[in-house]
Amino acid sequence: MRTSLSGRLAAGITTIGLLAVGLGATSMPAIAEEKPVDVYIGDSIVANNPAVKVDSTNRWSRLVSDADGATDLNVAVGGTGFLVYQGKTYSDQVDIALSRLKKSGTDVSQVRRVILVGGGNDFQKGLNPTLIDKEAKAMQETADKIKASFPAAQYDYIPEVLAQTKLNTKDVTAAKPYLPVIYQLFKGKGFHVAEQWWDWLPDAYANGYAAPDDRHTTPKAHNVAAHRIVEWLNTLGEPQVAGQVAEWADGGGTTKPAAVTIRYDANGGTGSIKDTTGKPGDAITLPETGVTHAGYTLTGWSLSKDGTGQNVKPGGKYTIPENASGTIVVYAVWTKTETGGGEGNIPGTDCTTTDWNTTSSNTGIYAGGNLDMAGMYENEGSVVVAGNVTNMPSTVPAGIAAWALGYVPDKNADFMNVGGNVNLKRSGSDMLADDRHIIDGTLKVGGTLDGGTITTPFTYGNFKQAANPAVFQKYDEQHIRDMISIMQYQRTATDPVPTIQSGLGKQAALTVSLGNGSTIDWNDGTTRLTGLNATLKGFKKTGTVTAAKTGDYTQTTFLNYKDTTFTNPTETKANVSKAGILTFKGDGKSQTQTFDLDPAWVDAQEQTLGVTQWDLSFTGIPATASIVVNINGSGKPWALHDSYRTFVDDKDISIPVNDHTDRRVAYRRFASRLMWNVNDIPSFRLNGLVPGADTSSQWKMFPGSILTLGDLTVDTDTNGTLWADGNIAFRNKVEHHNAPWAGASITSCKPAENPPAPKPTPVSTLPQTGSVIGLIGGLVAAVLLTGAGIAFKRRG
Repeated sequence: MRTSLSGRLAAGITTIGLLAVGLGATSMPAIAEEKPVDVYIGDSIVANNPAVKVDSTNRWSRLVSDADGATDLNVAVGGTGFLVYQGKTYSDQVDIALSRLKKSGTDVSQVRRVILVGGGNDFQKGLNPTLIDKEAKAMQETADKIKASFPAAQYDYIPEVLAQTKLNTKDVTAAKPYLPVIYQLFKGKGFHVAEQWWDWLPDAYANGYAAPDDRHTTPKAHNVAAHRIVEWLNTLGEPQVAGQVAEWADGGGTTKPAAVTIRYDANGGTGSIKDTTGKPGDAITLPETGVTHAGYTLTGWSLSKDGTGQNVKPGGKYTIPENASGTIVVYAVWTKTETGGGEGNIPGTDCTTTDWNTTSSNTGIYAGGNLDMAGMYENEGSVVVAGNVTNMPSTVPAGIAAWALGYVPDKNADFMNVGGNVNLKRSGSDMLADDRHIIDGTLKVGGTLDGGTITTPFTYGNFKQAANPAVFQKYDEQHIRDMISIMQYQRTATDPVPTIQSGLGKQAALTVSLGNGSTIDWNDGTTRLTGLNATLKGFKKTGTVTAAKTGDYTQTTFLNYKDTTFTNPTETKANVSKAGILTFKGDGKSQTQTFDLDPAWVDAQEQTLGVTQWDLSFTGIPATASIVVNINGSGKPWALHDSYRTFVDDKDISIPVNDHTDRRVAYRRFASRLMWNVNDIPSFRLNGLVPGADTSSQWKMFPGSILTLGDLTVDTDTNGTLWADGNIAFRNKVEHHNAPWAGASITSCKPAENPPAPKPTPVSTLPQTGSVIGLIGGLVAAVLLTGAGIAFKRRG
């Protein structure tokens, strides 16, 4: 098994090694079809040196690449550095790598990692502000060139990789002042930096690794280095090094990999599975049974504990890497299938309260494309849009609606996050004038914000400035204040004031603050939606769907109150005609009830039964079960003509808009359990009451969340979460009421979050010298603090 680096990577003063001069690397071997490539850039510590001949099979870069299942593309040249030209600088070596890839017909997308080692040869003439200025610029330019040349790779920087010798031990003390700035420079460029590298390096003399020149080391030291580097690489996340570095055999070099053990980790589950033994190259069938996890289904095996590595389905084949040895651990991947009680909540989350407004960290609406809110009156919850937003509602584009289901973002959270632009152009409402908007929380925009004005927070003063003058003719001031109080957060003088921010850039805009110091990164929205969609689509159905005709009926759709006592309402009713009912009958026991709905079958039933819209009925479903309806299309657009009523075990749980009774609690409990997962439908439309009904469709309530990888158009009031990887458009003056779906952790009221960033370890402030700014200035200052002209000896 791989050993942890925790013991070796102890905290302490980090230091820099100086790299050696030697022979250039050999030419690139032929690359197998689609085989990944690891690129190595550096000087003789990476290439080779005549003082101790290390053949290519024992060189540390080859050992690392073999364990990685990759081709070793080592373009290092002895005696070089970021500026030093003893053949080729590090920047020149990037060009060499690109040339060799091109000659072998290998695309740069196959480069898995670029490992950059060294830098000491640059300082053999001593340090001074002019040299350090040039050095920092060369480092930045090299890092930029590597990233531009190999955009899909992982980038790693290690100052030294072999053993401690007299030369590098002598020089490390002098190097300490500028190391933190160099580390910061490479980290700022997206590189992983091995800051504790000195703790890796064994004593070259005590272990017999030293070469006669006191600068280089033996082949055995290369083997030790390869083990250390692989251990470090596997602390960085993906991509993992799946194989093992071959062990050293005295007198014979590295040994041939022995039999490999596959060990199965239940990863939070129970049960055990006997180890499987195989040889490198063998295809091992991974088990389908043997471990269990209450409330979860085994959906895969992964090389990483968090499930982000290579995944193989149960019963699928895993091929042992050619150079693997020892033990490979595969971890069970679990998908939640069981929910808790109350509202179908995830265990440990606070979704069970019946309070009017419940703080929820879920994202109510996500659009991977653009969001058109022309037909939206109010929106409860938070909104994340990767593209652009147009036709924003005037008073509640996000946050607390005047009436909804009561799942709202934290008052200090981001309410709207937009990666693109926001156009505020919109006709006025019964409350605000044309192109005027108010939001009661923070709005972050990656691009531009124009076409009107928007203010925060939702106070009476801000409302008065933006209001439609007619509102003051229709209502007295107290009535207006009462209306505002329903839609605003109760903030104190010590609470942070929400802000309107634009021009942030997409990356920053889609990093969503949850108000508690934590964030959710929606820059990976497509990955998030695709993964959940595929998981739900893969569930086996547990019930059946049938259709029947119900006929005409009259339904109360809206309650109008005169004041905020919410008593003695006036009812608005709708006459519904030609209604049918879709009945979803479960198995009565499964904690995730799954149904398949065929759009072609639904359309055919409309013709056969003579119906134009559908009520919904759910029966045979445990009270705590989550419900998944997989709408499985055939690549064509489709619209669901939903009607008004929803039945659970033959009881009508439907509620009118503005209902303030306990029926609302029961309805939101059910809405939080239901997910409509849309598959292979490029454009899905949710229609409301069909034309001919005597009321507008905003008074039709549709229960449950919707997940689609295509576009979504909404013509009715929705009650759940709306996640679409394409565009979302609202039509017909509707509302969205937020209800987190409790069937998966990422959609629940407390989804997985990125914890608050740890505070950085204090580093002594470096004075600004004036010659350059930022990191370069820091390097110059470090030299001035310690004295210019520090002598360094080139290793060669």
